[in-house]
Amino acid sequence: MRTLLFLFILLLQLHALDSSFTDEEQQWIKEHPVITYVGDPSWLPYEGYNEHGTYIGIVPDMLALDAKNASLTFKHVDTKNWKESLQKANDGEVMMISQSRYSNRNTLLGFTNIYLRSPAGG
Repeated sequence: MRTLLFLFILLLQLHALDSSFTDEEQQWIKEHPVITYVGDPSWLPYEGYNEHGTYIGIVPDMLALDAKNASLTFKHVDTKNWKESLQKANDGEVMMISQSRYSNRNTLLGFTNIYLRSPAGG
């Protein structure tokens, strides 16, 4: 399941300019309209919280664009730190993690290939 989810997120990025999806992709979207996810709550500019407690950054902005293209809803699950985020992912409480900067790839299923590198270490 997680393998399909991560591959699907990659496909969303690749389809950002072309909003046509295969029948199989459209069926997956229909069956999974809400994607729950966690990330690193203190990794700005990628993701984090502003002084008002609002989740902000590149990650939520990119997922908002993906949601428009694919008729999906991405629901961020709040966590206190990266360790808690990984625990929620490992326990199956969320469907995906927004990025895998520090994660141990052996403990989670379904990673995509790296498709974005950043000087900030992402």
